[in-house]
Amino acid sequence: MTIQEFRDGIKLIKKTLNWKDMDLEDNVAVAMWYARCKTINADQFKQLVNWYCQHKDFPPRSPNELATTPVSIYTAQFPTKSEEKNLIIEWIYKYRASDYRKAMLECPPLIEQIPISKWQWDALHDVYWEREVESLLTKYMSKVENEATNRGRLFLLGKTRLPFTPSGKFITYLEEQSGVVTDADKKEYELKKIGNGASA
Repeated sequence: MTIQEFRDGIKLIKKTLNWKDMDLEDNVAVAMWYARCKTINADQFKQLVNWYCQHKDFPPRSPNELATTPVSIYTAQFPTKSEEKNLIIEWIYKYRASDYRKAMLECPPLIEQIPISKWQWDALHDVYWEREVESLLTKYMSKVENEATNRGRLFLLGKTRLPFTPSGKFITYLEEQSGVVTDADKKEYELKKIGNGASA
C-alpha cells in the first residue's frame, strides 16, 4: 500500500467518524501510522476502512488498533466462552459415556481440533465434569485466538476476505463450515437452523 492509498483511507475515516485528532498535514504523525499499516494489501485496507466506517462509532485510537481490527472481526466469528460452554454441556448431555466414537464426530466448534481421549470423555461424565469442561474451554479459547490471528494475517496479506456476504451480512464460523458465502447461502442456513430448532 502506498502512502497516498493510506491517506485516502484515513480521509474517509476522518469524514465519516468526524476524526479531528488525526491531522493529515502532520507528516510525522502520518508517517508513524503509515509505518504500522503499510504492509497491508491496498485492497484489503480499503475493505478494512469501509468496515470501520460502517461498524464503528469512534475512530481508531492507535495505528495498532486499526491494523489489528481484522483479528477482532475474525474472533467475533466464533462462539464466546460462555456460548461455547453451553454448547459443550449440551454435547455432553446428548451422548452417554459409552458413545465416545459417535460424540467425537459431532463436537462443538473447534473442539474437534482438540484431541480428547476416551479417558477424558469419561471424565466429562464424572463427578468432576465441570473441571474438565473448564480445561476444554481454556484450550478452546487458545484455538480461537490462534485461528483469528492467522486469519487476520492472511487478510492483511490479501490472501482471504473478511467474513461477510456480498451484501455485508456477517458469516459466523458455523455458517462458514456449512459453506455460507452468499446471501442466499446464509438465508438457507438460517432456514435450516430454524427448521432443526422447531423439530427438536
